Amino acid sequence: MRQTDLIPLKPNTVYHLFSHAVANNDLFYNPENYNYFLRKWEKFAKGYFQTYAFCLMPNHFHLCVQTLPLLQQHHHQQLASSFKLDAS
Repeated sequence: MRQTDLIPLKPNTVYHLFSHAVANNDLFYNPENYNYFLRKWEKFAKGYFQTYAFCLMPNHFHLCVQTLPLLQQHHHQQLASSFKLDAS
């Protein structure tokens, strides 16, 4: 993703984050994969997002989150490199 493709996250705003595996591949192959993802998300989101809902399926996931009031710019750059943000 190019720097010009980044969509700035606004503090105190709700976002629908999602990602899909390439082609017919799966992201999650067994229950431990789901648990691993949720542990990583919890660690990553702490202090930056309130997670309201999530849905993990074998080939994609959805997260409904709200940014916290003090979203830091450097963390936004990490997030943008981890997730494709949809402006629609």
